[in-house]
Parts: sequence; C-alpha cells; structure tokens
Amino acid sequence: MRFHRLPLVLAIAIVPALVPARAACEPPRSSLADAFRPAPAPRTFVVLVDHSASVDPADRALHLAALEALAEALRPGDRVLAAHAGETTRANFRPAFVRAVASDDRRLVREANERAACLALRRAAPTLVPAGARPARRTQLLEAIAAAAPAFGRGPGVLVLLSDGVEESPHLDLARAPLDATDVAAALARARAEGLLPRLVGVDLHVVGAGGQHYASVERFWRAYARATGARLVAYGRLGLGPLP
Repeated sequence: MRFHRLPLVLAIAIVPALVPARAACEPPRSSLADAFRPAPAPRTFVVLVDHSASVDPADRALHLAALEALAEALRPGDRVLAAHAGETTRANFRPAFVRAVASDDRRLVREANERAACLALRRAAPTLVPAGARPARRTQLLEAIAAAAPAFGRGPGVLVLLSDGVEESPHLDLARAPLDATDVAAALARARAEGLLPRLVGVDLHVVGAGGQHYASVERFWRAYARATGARLVAYGRLGLGPLP
C-alpha cells in the first residue's frame, strides 16, 4: 500500500480541527509542571458599561463578547467589579456585579472556583449590557472611573470601558466639538482640579467599542488620560479586549 504525504499547508490546517474546543468556563488543563510554577499575581478587573444614547445598539454584541472573554480569563485570586457608567457620579456609584475567585491549595477546588466565577459573570452579562434599556442622558465615564479606582489597590489591574469613549458631562463634552492637543491638556487640568484623575499606575486600560463623531479627538483624549493617570492603554477601538496581564 502506498502512503501519500499531505501538503504541509493542508496538514497544518487539519490539526486544529482534531483538537477539541474547550467548553465554556472549563479551566485549562494543568500539568505536573504547573505545580512548581509560582502562582500568577491576582488581578482586579473593573468593567464600566456605558448605556448612554451615544452608544450604537449594535455594539451590544461586541460588549457581550468582551465580558465573555473576560469571564473565561478569570483565575484564582482575581476580583471583578462591574458597574454602569451613564449618569453615575462618585456620590451614587454602585457596583452591579462583584465577584472574587477564591484560591485554594486543592486543584479541583481551584478549578471549581474558576468555573463558578466564570459562569456567574457570563450569566450576569445580559443584565450588565441590557437590550432595549432606557439610555442614560449623560456619559460620566470620568466620575465612574474615579469612584471605582480605589478597588485596584496596589496589585495589577485591568480597567475595561465598554463604551464609545464619548464623555458627555458637566466636566467635559467630547461630542460637542473636536479637541486639539491644547484643548485636551486644558480638559485634563480641569479634571485633575476636580479630583477626576486617579492614580492608575499598574492598570491596563481597554476601551471596547470606541467611536463617536470626532473619533480621532476622542482617542487623543483617552491616550492623554492614560498618560496623566499612569495607566497603560492596551486596546482602543472595535476589536474587543486586548491582551490581559
């Protein structure tokens, strides 16, 4: 019997199909070597969901996908806090979802904790990103970030804005007109004076669903905001979450 070699490109294409996909919220398989590796540092995730009128309803699928990706990435020691950022102020800020992934020396218990936290966030996602909800009249992202910032503490953090990034508040209106570099510097100076530039050193910033009529201007502001707070802007646009620490 003669055996024919498959072309290399075809063989490579077939291999992924032979690997079964991991089920939703199924922790990755661990190996004996994992027991000797130091545990990764626990992370704090803060997710702020914009449900103002400026957000395109079609972005709901993008935001839900980001929440599902975050849920699948949770590991022991992580914490998640999610809240709406519409008319929220520092005075009335209330998380809509809070969950900690308990760690444990026993592998099966750790995996059960990961699975439970992942499922909890996936189940909460439709409520966090509701369909057909009454849109907020304002977008006070700066207030919501300042209110949630203490949750990060000193460990690594991830700030996820499920938003077009268009701040529309008494502090700043990014929908009214485009801002140049001078305007952005002045806006940040006002924000600092009003206590709206928290220290975000060690925090990765992801803006999922970025948009707005003045897209370049809005992006310019958030890049400057990240520099002013010490955050690292990892992802900005409409491609979902960027790499997580």
